[in-house]
Amino acid sequence: MNTFLTPFVKQMNVLSSTGFVWTDSEGNIRRIRIFPGPCSVDTVARAMVMNMSQFNGSHGCGWCMHEGEVVRKGNGHTRVYPVVSPKPAKRTQQSFLDYAAEAETTMAPKYGVKGPSVLFLLTYFAFPVGFVVDYMHAVCAGFVRHTTCMWFDTKMSFPYSLGSKIDEVDRRLCGLRPTWEIHRLPRSLKVRKYWKASEWRNWLLFYSPIVLHNILPSVYYKNWLKFVRIMHFFLANTVATEKLKEAGTAMYKFVIQYQELYGMEHLTYNAHLLLHIVDSVEVWGPLWNYSAYAFESMNGQLVRLVNGTRYASWQVVEKFCFLSSLPVIWNKCAHSEDVESKQRLMRYFLKGYHLRKHSKNICGGVFFGKGVPCNDGMSYKKVSIDGYMYCTKHLDKSRRLNSYICIGGTFGQIENILVACKEGHTSCTCVKHVVFHLRKLQEVRSFIADTLSGAIVHEVCPTSHVVQMVCANVQKCMALHLSSRTFLCCVSNTYILEAV
Repeated sequence: MNTFLTPFVKQMNVLSSTGFVWTDSEGNIRRIRIFPGPCSVDTVARAMVMNMSQFNGSHGCGWCMHEGEVVRKGNGHTRVYPVVSPKPAKRTQQSFLDYAAEAETTMAPKYGVKGPSVLFLLTYFAFPVGFVVDYMHAVCAGFVRHTTCMWFDTKMSFPYSLGSKIDEVDRRLCGLRPTWEIHRLPRSLKVRKYWKASEWRNWLLFYSPIVLHNILPSVYYKNWLKFVRIMHFFLANTVATEKLKEAGTAMYKFVIQYQELYGMEHLTYNAHLLLHIVDSVEVWGPLWNYSAYAFESMNGQLVRLVNGTRYASWQVVEKFCFLSSLPVIWNKCAHSEDVESKQRLMRYFLKGYHLRKHSKNICGGVFFGKGVPCNDGMSYKKVSIDGYMYCTKHLDKSRRLNSYICIGGTFGQIENILVACKEGHTSCTCVKHVVFHLRKLQEVRSFIADTLSGAIVHEVCPTSHVVQMVCANVQKCMALHLSSRTFLCCVSNTYILEAV
């Protein structure tokens, strides 16, 4: 790993010290310097990058001096990281340097450090604060997956076992209708070994609080809700620094209760990493800011650029550069008066891609369909605003619901989408605004709420009152129907669009 990262370290040191010079569109000469940000990798890769013992070895944590403990689990043994008092000391840049030097001298690991890492030479990068807990691997595909499998795989003798209730849970889960932005529909828990990390994220944040209600025993359900609330807080658009201490204390109490409820053998390294999430958030901000979802998504896009097995790397480079150059090509051709040639050129470049025939860009939103004139303006049934798709309730599909929104604390279901003139004209070139006609929904109670993250899930009921609200700070809501009850959860564009 040190050999692999050496060219990267050399190049980054040049970019962070001298940078590079470029000329902008106005002819001004500018100098740009680039600095290394947080290193977001999974647990196995982090051990190699830091040149440390793995999580299943002694002192395998890269953030603290917790030694871990080997306990019996099933027919074998596993290393766990139970909550201990006093808390283990935190690692520092100097401790890494000292232990690496000693390990190099003695040819043996020192408190988990095997030797120097080439990243020690990376300017403006410090151990361990330069590394972050990637919630995609550690939380979604790690802790959440482990806990869920524990519920459904353990014997009936355990009080938290849900193996006999999996059919009822599946009926609830597969009956949910998420929004268009949730690319993967809910799948049966019987095939959970094939679930992607984004499906585990959706299960954690949206599905499990509703699906497990009155199924998971109360004490375990309440413990799980604590974790759901904390994760919603860490995934908010912005995280209030004055609440970080409260969040860290809440997470610490959750892990302690988790250990008491499920036993020490389930305090895996991923469970231990929950205690270090607050450190990453304190230095680098909300978890969505540096998760691996974006990188994994881009890997998927790059794979789709390859056809066949010959010269795969060249295919990726050429096609990626080609697609990236399309906006530049279009801008150069935009001044041409030959409209037919421009259209023919773009059709050739975009052959194989589905293009919508009827769409208009109005007020920052993309409206689909031809639109129907009415007394107040033009009426539409579907619009995309800031990456979110909104539609009237009549266009809601059997497996998708995109008509539930929240504006200024008012919940409602879209009856009509109107583009109206601010001056009240019916046909003009004045500045327009978007108006939603909403069937107002009355909040019955906050299903999940606390002082840390506020209300997360709201139980609502329909009313006969229709209101008109201007589209300002609109929030998309995920509507989850369970029996005759409706629950709404406002989704955040910071993380809901990161995973596909």
